[in-house]
Amino acid sequence: MYERAALAIFLAGMVLVPAAGLVSTHRPAEFSWQMFSIATDGWEYEIEHANGQREPVEPDEWVATMRLGHRLADLLPPHLCEELSPAAVVVTSTTLGEEPTSARVPCP
Repeated sequence: MYERAALAIFLAGMVLVPAAGLVSTHRPAEFSWQMFSIATDGWEYEIEHANGQREPVEPDEWVATMRLGHRLADLLPPHLCEELSPAAVVVTSTTLGEEPTSARVPCP
């Protein structure tokens, strides 16, 4: 009898905990029980036009689902250069780590 109750509680937890994480308004960067974690890469992206004007880019507009296995800072700038033809440079910056980091990716 206790085995069935323990199994029922375990299975309910296996279903309810991930379901709560999916519908929660505050979603953690990694939700360990989910197969596909929500990833926040901590980088900011800007397009710099030839005239020097900068325009922020929101990664959510260009990426359907960010996953931890992909390093967006390496993949997104070349794609933005290709899609946004008047862009001259893609500027990436982050405040993660001990010191702020910034990189400029020139568009071909």
